[in-house]
Amino acid sequence: MDNEKSGRWLPLLEYAVCKGMSVSTLRRRIKANKIQYELREGKYFLWDDGSFPLEDSNKVVQDLKEEIADLKTYIQYLENNQN
Repeated sequence: MDNEKSGRWLPLLEYAVCKGMSVSTLRRRIKANKIQYELREGKYFLWDDGSFPLEDSNKVVQDLKEEIADLKTYIQYLENNQN
């Protein structure tokens, strides 16, 4: 396939680091089928074509708000389970 020659499959964490995105944002995009991915032996691999497409700033803000909400929930969980 021609598409295979112009990019590569990266593990989720490596893709996140390369693109400067959070893992939770990428997981949301996987869940919403907004990003090309494969599930191999329980691990996500994302297609990297080498580009850095500009994102809609409203989408970036929304993703960051969701990540903040996730972190607040996690902090609350940790605080409630401090034994």
